[in-house]
Amino acid sequence: MQSESLDYHTIHNRVHTFRQERALAAQRRVLGIKPYTVVKQLVTVLIGIIVGLLAVALTLATEAVTTWKNHRTRAIIHATSLDPTAGFALGVLFHMAFSATLALAGAGVVQFWAPQASGAGVSLIMAYLNGNAIPDLLSLRALMAKFSGTLCGVTANVALGPEAPMIHLGACVAHVVTHAACMLCEWWNSLRWSIRRVLPRPCKPPAAHGNGISHGNDGQARWKHSNDGSHAEGGGHSDGSREVYGNGAHGPSLAGAGGDSLQGVEAAEAVGLEHEGDASIALLHSDADRREFISAGAAAGLAAAFGAPIGGVLFSMEEACTHWSRKVAVRCFVCTTVAVCTVGLLNPKWKRGILLSQGIAPMENQDWFQQLPLFVAVSMGGGLLGAIFNAAHKSMFRFRAPRGSNTLRLLEAVLLAAGAVALMLLLSYSLGTCVDVPKWHEKNYGFTLKCEKGYNDLATAFMSFPDETIRRLFSLGSLTPQYETCAGEQCYFTLRSLLILCPSYLIFMIANGGLALPGGLFMPSIMVGGSFGATCGLLLMKALPTWHIQPGIYAMCAATAMLGGVFRASISLVIIVVEGTQSTKFMLGIILAVLCSNWVGEMIHSDGVYETDLDADGSVIFLRPSPPPALFAKDAGMVMSRAVWCFREIESVSYVTGVLRRTRHNGFPVVHGDDPDPEHDEGEFDELGCGASRSGPLEGVVLRSQLLVLLGSQAFCDEAGEPLSQEQAGRRLEKELELDRRMRMFFRHRFSQTRDMASLPGELDSVASAPSTPNGSACGQPTPRALAGGGASFCGSVAASDVTDAAPRLFVDLRPFMDRAPTTVRPETPAERAHLVFTALGLRHLVVVDEASHVRGIITRRDLDAAAGHGAWRRNKMAPAPARPPPLGLHIPRRTSSTGLERLAALRRALSGRAAPPRSNLAELMVSSSGEHMPAAARAAGSWLALDGRGV
Repeated sequence: MQSESLDYHTIHNRVHTFRQERALAAQRRVLGIKPYTVVKQLVTVLIGIIVGLLAVALTLATEAVTTWKNHRTRAIIHATSLDPTAGFALGVLFHMAFSATLALAGAGVVQFWAPQASGAGVSLIMAYLNGNAIPDLLSLRALMAKFSGTLCGVTANVALGPEAPMIHLGACVAHVVTHAACMLCEWWNSLRWSIRRVLPRPCKPPAAHGNGISHGNDGQARWKHSNDGSHAEGGGHSDGSREVYGNGAHGPSLAGAGGDSLQGVEAAEAVGLEHEGDASIALLHSDADRREFISAGAAAGLAAAFGAPIGGVLFSMEEACTHWSRKVAVRCFVCTTVAVCTVGLLNPKWKRGILLSQGIAPMENQDWFQQLPLFVAVSMGGGLLGAIFNAAHKSMFRFRAPRGSNTLRLLEAVLLAAGAVALMLLLSYSLGTCVDVPKWHEKNYGFTLKCEKGYNDLATAFMSFPDETIRRLFSLGSLTPQYETCAGEQCYFTLRSLLILCPSYLIFMIANGGLALPGGLFMPSIMVGGSFGATCGLLLMKALPTWHIQPGIYAMCAATAMLGGVFRASISLVIIVVEGTQSTKFMLGIILAVLCSNWVGEMIHSDGVYETDLDADGSVIFLRPSPPPALFAKDAGMVMSRAVWCFREIESVSYVTGVLRRTRHNGFPVVHGDDPDPEHDEGEFDELGCGASRSGPLEGVVLRSQLLVLLGSQAFCDEAGEPLSQEQAGRRLEKELELDRRMRMFFRHRFSQTRDMASLPGELDSVASAPSTPNGSACGQPTPRALAGGGASFCGSVAASDVTDAAPRLFVDLRPFMDRAPTTVRPETPAERAHLVFTALGLRHLVVVDEASHVRGIITRRDLDAAAGHGAWRRNKMAPAPARPPPLGLHIPRRTSSTGLERLAALRRALSGRAAPPRSNLAELMVSSSGEHMPAAARAAGSWLALDGRGV
């Protein structure tokens, strides 16, 4: 799996500016609120409702399957027709077979149908919100597989919980609902526009508007690009050679003209109304807006699982989201509140506070200060357990079955599930204690196993619902009835059983944490920490009988410390536990536990479980909000990729397609072009190889998806940027608006879940064929430097009527669509500042320019990750360093076809200080675009632009 980057940065081009101004002029409000805002709020509420429904369905289904399985096992064990030993053996075999079948079903669904649904999924959601487009992570298929796999994994008794998968489910729901809302809005806008075209409209005189619209004598208007310094009649200024709006902004202008094209302001209004809805759809489904909904969905998933709306918002802010704002906070809060309310209304057995405890008396201030050292010690122990789990979890990946081996992955899940159940029942049978059922409990409470009266406390802890066991651990307090005071053996759980429960459940967590089954570690972590704290509390209560020690408080603090040691969160964990227990009386102990556990965990194992999973995945590049220490000694010039493919504002089709075939890059700077002859523009590079393939000041940035739309739509022009036919010139405004709409919605109609496929060079074959034009010369050849990089010639298909004698070659005009406001830095900018700018603004490309605004390099997340180096600050596997040319522009070949003599000759030239062959001689040295017969020196000098083919 290879992940691409998301476009969180909104593209501001002149077509977008025109559309926004037109939409602002025709803006409508409902009770003072924009319709677009109303739609987003409705989508947010709908996400919360669906997440709540999924949480209720998952809870009820899990309880039904677990209850039936335990009842059948109990019936087999206590069958009167069987010997007690034989009944126990048959009961264990039935439980093992049933759990193994569930594990096989859950792992099979994930492994064969939706591999991205394995595990908790929180780490990949973090990577997605960080800017990585992970294939099929949020698809409907992943949602269905996650739900069914989580149900199988939780009911198979493999020490996995449903809370973390609910975060992934919430994110999937947000993505699916947003996509469905876009389709519905698109259908509604199409219907509305069709009705408007059919119904007659009263004629009205055109009103004067800005945006470069001027009216001729016949009220007609047409797009006009001024390339010679002229400007529209409506006013404006000339910049010498660049096109401008009528109001002075760079962009197209509308000038009065005759003809049979669109009619003046009425035509412009018609186009604006036609595409107003399309703009809303594009914005609703843009990566930036989708990030908000996915953040809200993830928060709602955790909130619905724990019944903690504020805790879900804080978890999304602290752990899941890299980019946070007040708008995202409000959206998350609305979504979590709706989700929790839905769960409370629809689940008849749901009680506010999944960790609700009873029987614990409030502690006096004197007790807090007296027992403070004990709380610190227990909390440090819980943090130590969390750090041990993370270290063992990371070490276990080397022994896991390979992800590509379906048979081994399924076999691993089945064997570990069956083995875990067998060990649980054997430990319970041999070491568990029979405890009387409390009078106020239901008659069939607990897992009896071999007990004729009461229940087996260890089997009950293993086999019952984890939240029930945790509530019993948290309820070990002084307000419990006398027969459950834990002073003797009569308690929910005996001391011996708790001493067995803590290490055994920790081992089950380590063994099953990386299976193909979907499942999380929230509840298992609370179970391990709670049993450890309860054990410590029982021992301290026996050692210090006059200190008013309540084991339930120690269980609560140790469970929180275990969560902090595993996940390394702080504020969100405090609120989740407080909301889960429905009590603020013990907040001091909970805060203390989180602080101590984070401190101990960082000392023993610096990574949290989510960072460990990202490290094991290795296919995403996760950038922390704070820059790593290695960047503080570097500047942007040391971090950037030095040789950059660039385009001119009006570029030849052959050069564009050659670059797209040669690389998998997704962003290309656009320069004005100092050389009037593009064929002789071989770029500008310094002695270190820094520079661009085209010369001139930076004008903007264009994306690969935009270029694919231009080529696929055959939006060609001549060398001056003029359309190839009068018909195209007359409908220029409408055409550019339509192209911009397609560009912004490119990844909704195509590659919505597999963006990495869009950067494959073969994608050019699907957007257009490559026939020759009538005169055979419509496509120019790449420049010598493009030939050195291996660019291939390509010509998009075009109708013969569109090719005139005045335009013998095909070009594409990038000016209306390129981002005219790219973020740039100087080479002298500190690298840590570049990192902060990159992460804070959610950038995909950061262009490095010199004092003359000429491109010197470009920075992507891969460059920042490679510059971070090795060290304890790393949170994921280091990305391979981008290929960079050595000094003097010489490239030491590393291809397998290169001989040792070629390497030695290149090294000798570099050491002797000999310069590379002059660029003016490159054209004579190159005899083919592939470079097969190219001399080694020319191939070395021309390889400055031979960047790696990875996408960014």
